[in-house]
Amino acid sequence: MKFSRKVLLAILGLAHTLNHSFHIALPPLVPLMVREFNVSLSDIGLVATLAYFMYGFGALLGGRLSDKVNVSSVIAITLLLSGLSSLILLFQKSLLIFSISFILISFWASFYHPASNTLLAYMFRDTRASAMGIHGALGSLGQIIIPTIAIVLALVFDWRTPFIILGLVSILTSTYFIKASDMKSTVMVEKDNVESNVERLVLLKITVFTVFIGLYFRGVELYLPTYLKEVKGFTEVLAGIALSIILFSGMIGQILTGRFADVLGDRRVLVTTKIGVVLSLISLQIFPEALTTIIAIVVYGLSYYGHQPAFTSFIGRIFRGSGVGSVYGLTFFMSFGLSSVSAFIAGYISTIYGLTYSYMVLTAFALAALATVLTLRS
Repeated sequence: MKFSRKVLLAILGLAHTLNHSFHIALPPLVPLMVREFNVSLSDIGLVATLAYFMYGFGALLGGRLSDKVNVSSVIAITLLLSGLSSLILLFQKSLLIFSISFILISFWASFYHPASNTLLAYMFRDTRASAMGIHGALGSLGQIIIPTIAIVLALVFDWRTPFIILGLVSILTSTYFIKASDMKSTVMVEKDNVESNVERLVLLKITVFTVFIGLYFRGVELYLPTYLKEVKGFTEVLAGIALSIILFSGMIGQILTGRFADVLGDRRVLVTTKIGVVLSLISLQIFPEALTTIIAIVVYGLSYYGHQPAFTSFIGRIFRGSGVGSVYGLTFFMSFGLSSVSAFIAGYISTIYGLTYSYMVLTAFALAALATVLTLRS
């Protein structure tokens, strides 16, 4: 099967959207599920927590698998099996069946990011950051539109419908990677002919960097609407729109910083975006004006999501051997695994001392991430 790099990038973008869509479709469906199953929010929350943990933990296995077998095969597996897992919902409408399906979806979906980043790193060597920026932006686009599509489908048909449709599209998308034999051989040859260049010190710094990212990003976004309402005096509607603003500006940021990273270098863009995160969080807290707050939110979205193309490109450039998949898996696990800890820390501090102090601590974690980036060599 002959393939075009543009077609590959477009289909990877679709796969990235699907990968996040299973999770992002859940929040608007929770009220419907609570009412139908006659359960509490904590019951649904427990299922979601287990699924999110599997989504982070499975990336470690997905990374190792990407180093052992061809990455396009791993992507085919993650799309096919996560899609098939969604079809379990066809058997019965119960919380138990949903729990089994959602946890399996999350586990198989967790293989995607290490494999896709590895594939992009090898197939787009000359424009690695730009390709990763487009790939990330398409994933963000899905996060913006899927919640609306999910609730509409659920209200018209059934709450299971969004998951089943996403599963069917995921299965269909997997056929591209199953048939892409030319791409498979190319990637395998490139991986086999490149010497391993894993530096333990760099790996340690990257791990610390992702730890600090995990410690602030989930807390910032989870409590932002509440912060804007209680501290800044925003209405509930405006406070709720803030997350959409972050995602939309983040989508733009990934495209722009991807291009800049290919021209200016990964490290420069990484440092710039982390400075942007810190300044936006500080501005959010010290300036009372609504306009300044909105600007700070936009800058945060541009900067936080904008660091991702440069960071993944940096890893692909530094860890050029066959262990790059494992590094991608490790960083994904550290970021997403610690995100739940971030939510707990921010929530605990908010309960005891208030949201203002909570955001001060989150800003300190962002400063630590910036300090770690400054120690990386270009």
